[in-house]
Amino acid sequence: MIFKPDHVTLIQAGQKTQTRRLGKCRWVVGHVYRITLGWYDKIPQCYIRVLDVHQDRLGNITEAEARREGYHSVESYRSAWERIYKAKWDPELLVWVVTFCLHDGKPERTKQTNLLDQLEEV
Repeated sequence: MIFKPDHVTLIQAGQKTQTRRLGKCRWVVGHVYRITLGWYDKIPQCYIRVLDVHQDRLGNITEAEARREGYHSVESYRSAWERIYKAKWDPELLVWVVTFCLHDGKPERTKQTNLLDQLEEV
């Protein structure tokens, strides 16, 4: 996922745990995603695990959700939205709400991986 540099800093500090995105849904709950600064950025800034994905109207954002977005208020989030998307705030606009947590980026062991390890030991 691509984020602005100031958002990456907030994610790394645990102060941003939610993002609203336009377009089609490209995120899967439980998956870990690399956070980069651009399409051609090969070096991940950090990793996140997606905890929830759902659609909501942009205007339904609450003060608590604005804080999860890394802002102090809905009004400051609204100003950032208009600056980032270069568009007027449309409270009826459907967006994808992605909730996430910081992840260490290490691959996780699964039952299948553990079974393969046991077979290799035999």
